[in-house]
Amino acid sequence: MGFFFFQVKNMIEDILTYCRSFPLLLFMNADEAITFYNIVKKTKNTGPLRTDLSEKEKETMVLRDICPILKTITTGKNFPIVVVKLGGCGAVVVAGGNVLHEKTAAVIPQNTIGAGDAFCAAFIAAWIRGKSLSECAALGNKVACKILEIPGTSIKKDKLVSFSKILESS
Repeated sequence: MGFFFFQVKNMIEDILTYCRSFPLLLFMNADEAITFYNIVKKTKNTGPLRTDLSEKEKETMVLRDICPILKTITTGKNFPIVVVKLGGCGAVVVAGGNVLHEKTAAVIPQNTIGAGDAFCAAFIAAWIRGKSLSECAALGNKVACKILEIPGTSIKKDKLVSFSKILESS
């Protein structure tokens, strides 16, 4: 069982209270969303997540089973905005009771370190500049893909210049 499982299990009521009470952007990857779902639904399977699910199977589970739960948390409200990162299948954004699935181009990763954080940073940067949630997710996907293409953990500034131009456009 991963660290996130125990965090969610121990803090589920607090997480749900925060989601209902405060302006909140909540980012999860597919495995975290599945853990969240299992705990919220109080399923009997509280053990480790199945690791044999493909990205496509996780995407299907998120869209079919998890999004309806997330919709109930967000319906009729500006917050929370819940973003589930699906790796090569893009991202799902649930806000105001609506579900948006922003696909991405699949890449063969050179290194996955920092891709999720880069996605979140790009999403938030676009969001605070008034971009639509679809544009935020699309930019997050593009930046994460760029990070995945870089071997190692450092990226040259010029590799991200095109993204700053997207943020500057209205």
